[in-house]
Amino acid sequence: MQIINHPSPNYFSGIKAKIQAIVLHGTAGNLQSSLDELTNPKPNNPDSRVSSNYVIGLDGSIYRLVSYWLGQRAWANGVLNYPDRSISWLVECAIKGLNPNNYTISIEHVANSRDMINRNYSAMPAVQLEASKMLVKRLLKDTGLTANHQTIIGHNQIDSISRSNCPGIINIPEYIANI
Repeated sequence: MQIINHPSPNYFSGIKAKIQAIVLHGTAGNLQSSLDELTNPKPNNPDSRVSSNYVIGLDGSIYRLVSYWLGQRAWANGVLNYPDRSISWLVECAIKGLNPNNYTISIEHVANSRDMINRNYSAMPAVQLEASKMLVKRLLKDTGLTANHQTIIGHNQIDSISRSNCPGIINIPEYIANI
């Protein structure tokens, strides 16, 4: 599996918290616009900066933007907004006022917004899905996590209000069953 380095300046550093989960996202845009958005330092509007640990293109190409093993955490999940209360580490974040970004690795999947809104699970090309599963298997191994509904989640499980269609193109239970 080849990973292309495409560093983003947008991340928290010095984080020592143990990774609790891998969060799957959809970009709602093409590869280049997504990479541009996720690596833009936005000096005139720093509060709108975002990033991700990885981006997977429609062709299965994998880009690394933020290196979690160096204590860097992507600005990918936003704040908790009616999170899934069946996920114990999210409940702990809510109770203690913790930032979920500090406990996660985020993977963006290039997708269009129409497919995400319509939850078109067949929209993801097979090569992109296979690249995603290979990356997730590697990340699970590297972090010592086991694939289950606590450790592989959708962005919508952190923010069920403003991110209700993210990842949209990925059926999370089916995805976990095939890891």
